[in-house]
Amino acid sequence: MGDPTDYHALLTGQQGEILWLPLLTGSMAPNIYPGELLKITLCHKNEVQWGEVALFYREGKFTAHRIYMSSLWKGQKVYEKGDANSHGSWINRDRILGKVTGVKNDKGEFREIRKKPFFLLTSFVKMVLQKIKNRIIRTFTHD
Repeated sequence: MGDPTDYHALLTGQQGEILWLPLLTGSMAPNIYPGELLKITLCHKNEVQWGEVALFYREGKFTAHRIYMSSLWKGQKVYEKGDANSHGSWINRDRILGKVTGVKNDKGEFREIRKKPFFLLTSFVKMVLQKIKNRIIRTFTHD
């Protein structure tokens, strides 16, 4: 196991290596809470599938969010979003360093993190409906 503060190892580690990193925000609640330790398995960017929680590096920060979809028309991009967030963003797949395979809470209890396909479908539909609602509101309020 890696040291939870060994951030450099995340950028230079070998595939299959396991590291631990604390979650600092509530963006993944209610599935993962701030302060819990993420078990990160370093892997090739194409090994992370939709529904899994990926760890990626962007703008000088590490982020652990769920992957919702990938896009052919956007090139090698995936749509990521924290479970508690209302919006996500497209990121380049090459930003992915690994996937979160488990979590350890402050009592030392470990639980696996799995794909959530039904959660993804309902969250994605909710997000699309919200965008449609916002577009309709803008259309009628700007006349």
